[in-house]
Amino acid sequence: STTTSSLDWRAQIKQNHLVSQISSILLQRNNWSPLNKNLNLSKLTPPLFLQILLKTQKNPQISLSFFNWAKTNLRFEPDLKSQCHIIQLALGSVSPNNVKPILDSLMETHSAGVIVISMIQACKGRDSLSDALSLILSCYSHKGLFMDALEVYCKMRIHVHAPSIKECNLLLDALQQKNETRLAWCLYGSMFRGGVLPDKFTWSLVAQILFKNGKFERIVKLVDLGIYTPIIFNLVIDYYSKSGDFTAALNHLDEMFDKKLHPGFSTYSSILDGACRYGNVEVTERIMSIMMEKELLPKRVMSKFIASQCKKRRWREVEELLNVILEKGFLSDWLCCCSLIKHYCSSRRIDKAIMLHNIIKKLNGSVDTTTYNTLLDALFKQRKIEEVFRIFDHMKGLHLVSSASFIIMIRGLCHINDLRKAMEMHDEMLKMGLKPNRAAYKRLISG
Repeated sequence: STTTSSLDWRAQIKQNHLVSQISSILLQRNNWSPLNKNLNLSKLTPPLFLQILLKTQKNPQISLSFFNWAKTNLRFEPDLKSQCHIIQLALGSVSPNNVKPILDSLMETHSAGVIVISMIQACKGRDSLSDALSLILSCYSHKGLFMDALEVYCKMRIHVHAPSIKECNLLLDALQQKNETRLAWCLYGSMFRGGVLPDKFTWSLVAQILFKNGKFERIVKLVDLGIYTPIIFNLVIDYYSKSGDFTAALNHLDEMFDKKLHPGFSTYSSILDGACRYGNVEVTERIMSIMMEKELLPKRVMSKFIASQCKKRRWREVEELLNVILEKGFLSDWLCCCSLIKHYCSSRRIDKAIMLHNIIKKLNGSVDTTTYNTLLDALFKQRKIEEVFRIFDHMKGLHLVSSASFIIMIRGLCHINDLRKAMEMHDEMLKMGLKPNRAAYKRLISG
């Protein structure tokens, strides 16, 4: 036993000497990496690291750099205690973003309760506990892990005090995004009882929760009480627009201007979407004019908006919107018109399809080959042969013909018994290297 004690004593002296060497190198040398590689650090353990940390704690940046270096170069595997200690030490001097990766890894392997308890122990006798727990709460909230965040919130109220309004807002936002409105109201009540005063972001979140609960009239009361933010106005304007009450929507838009609030794209698009749904051309023109004046309506965005309306099969709204846009020559991506032309063809309104195509052509635009083929087929069915050749020649000029385009032409010409022209089309197709596959040939012969 005496021999064992002697060996333990010698090992302890050797370890203390190693800790002193490493600490001195870290604190006194700018480029300490090569020197530390020469030392016997292959078996860096969490207890040994904590001893080094104790000696370098006055320089948190160096401590954090050594921690990261050891993990990369020595395959150091820190335990929960080591990681909590480096987090609490670094928080006072470096950006929280520098320690978030450490906390993220802890959250993957340990429960919220375990992390909080370990952090409380690491911060014992220090002033950093509030900052450390706030960071943990923020991380869980950002990830949408609201149950873990709520657990941290409760432990903060026991061990420190109520979190700041910033952390409370993050948790409240996480709850409303997950539609956990009941829990959100419980949290809001706890904040109120804890003396946490709401800010504008809190009121925006409260309004969103009210909106999800269908308590629209209470949101309007907030505005009447002088509590307003752009988000609150957006909710009010969106509601009135969806209800078709454009007088109220536009009045609140004017109120935003009066209060020096700047409506964003989402505010205007809510009104525009509602105006399209209810066919209110006057409102559509007014909102589009404002958006263009404020450069909030890029042509690319407008094209996407029209495409989204087509996807919802709001054909009347799309027609009215296009009338306004095309009159101003504001569209650049004509592919959003493809769905409308196909709709005209399928609903036997071929004249409207031709008219829209002529407008697009006049503005130096075009649609895709599939839409042109649909138009050719519809024109043949309506026996508008002259228009067929005009469209087909235009397609060739744009290099948009395909073997499918020729098949439609050949089949259509055969149906009107113009076999000579059909053969000419067939020869031209082969000359262009657009020979269709066997299945297409069979359909052509049978059709």
